[in-house]
Parts: sequence; structure tokens; C-alpha cells
Amino acid sequence: MEKLTEIKLRGELKALVDYDTLKNAIVEKLRSLPGLKDHKMNVQTTKIVCVILENAIHNTDKKKYKIDKKELALVILNDIYDLTESELEKLDSDIEYLHDNGDLEKKGKLASIKNRLGDFFC
Repeated sequence: MEKLTEIKLRGELKALVDYDTLKNAIVEKLRSLPGLKDHKMNVQTTKIVCVILENAIHNTDKKKYKIDKKELALVILNDIYDLTESELEKLDSDIEYLHDNGDLEKKGKLASIKNRLGDFFC
């Protein structure tokens, strides 16, 4: 049984593990926010999830592993709120609106480094 932990996953299997790990990390972080359940259909909550994904998934990973960021955002929001089909459709259109208007841009490398250093020293 110990030998199974030594197996290195590659390709699509690694992508599935990365996908699930990323999803679980974001869901756990969002659930730790106080009062999150009160903001079920809030566009700002949707935007936060999308921006986190935009900065977490590199374009090379997206193409290599075929990760659909919008689908992953909807899965994350559904895990948190247990949404109905009509609510999922509404959030889908909200994500499209945010994307079309350029609200889901990646942070620059300098801003990312500043945030990491700020987190480190605080």
C-alpha cells in the first residue's frame, strides 16, 4: 500500500487532482468568511470566486488540462450555496457579463508579490 503514495500522477489524472484540490481550497476559504450564506446571489461573491480562479489557473494549465474556469466557478458556488438550476443560469450570465466587461482581469506580477509579502509580514 505504501508504494501507491510513490506514484506520480501525470496528464489528465494530475489535472483531476489539481482541479479537485483547487476547488476544495477555494470552497474552504470562502466558507470561513463570516456571513457568506447571506450573499447567495451577490455579484461580488461571484466576482471574488472568478478572480481567485483567474489568478490561480495559468493559461498554460488551462490549455494543457482543459480547465473551464466558468464551469469551475459554478461548481464552487454550487458547493457553497446548493443552487437551483435557475440560480445557476443566473450566475452563468453574471459571469459572462463580468468577463465581457473586463472585470475579471489577472493581477500583475508586482501586485501579486506585494500581496504575498504583505501576508508574510502580517
